[in-house]
Amino acid sequence: MDIGLIGNFDYKNYLQSLKLNGSRDIGENFFTSVNEQIKNISQYDNSSKSSEKKELCNLDIYNKVKVSALEIKLRTNKICNVEQVSPDKEIPNDKLKNIGMTSFGLSDTESQIVLASYVKTSKEDDPVVQVAYGHGDNRKVYHVHVNDVDTSNASDLEMFALMSYEGYKGRTAPDSINNYSAYKTMKADAGYGMASADENSFVNKKVNADYLLEQIYDSLKKRETEQEAKSFDVCEYLLQMIKNR
Repeated sequence: MDIGLIGNFDYKNYLQSLKLNGSRDIGENFFTSVNEQIKNISQYDNSSKSSEKKELCNLDIYNKVKVSALEIKLRTNKICNVEQVSPDKEIPNDKLKNIGMTSFGLSDTESQIVLASYVKTSKEDDPVVQVAYGHGDNRKVYHVHVNDVDTSNASDLEMFALMSYEGYKGRTAPDSINNYSAYKTMKADAGYGMASADENSFVNKKVNADYLLEQIYDSLKKRETEQEAKSFDVCEYLLQMIKNR
């Protein structure tokens, strides 16, 4: 998608180009376009031709345009840590390393298996985990940039990808099958339920995992029973893991 560049200070066309029509294209061209817009606005700021500014747009419109470009860039950066891709763009198995498995509910008696796979071609400073489930027309595939996951506002899908990756790198909570299973147990202890209720909850419902684990950590500090002591150690490990990654 091309939202247009500013040419000859044509702010009317520029304003029109900012109408994204509901599209969420966050490709490289999009960022380049926004960066060019901001660059051109900055050049316009430094222009000594104040009369030209007055002729082409009033100050109110100019400021709105400037803010709009910056807001688009910030909003786009904010949503790009999780990208849903079409199944035909799914990473092939020979470029994946399976690192995790979980599920969410479909009904009272059925669950959907979800797999997490490390994308071996991703960069070390930007590791990507593919989360996929379903078959045929119901196939869903997500690419999660785990370094960009905000644990203070994260879905179960994001936490599953992040914690599976941490386990893949050799960091696993004590006495736990895996990190995400331990995290789900902590959520259950906090009253969130043992598993995601459905697909929407798994993909879209956000939780402040930092706050949740901190509250559980504080409640277990006394370690009055052997089980509380074990839970405390697990909670402490998960907290340190997500804070020091």
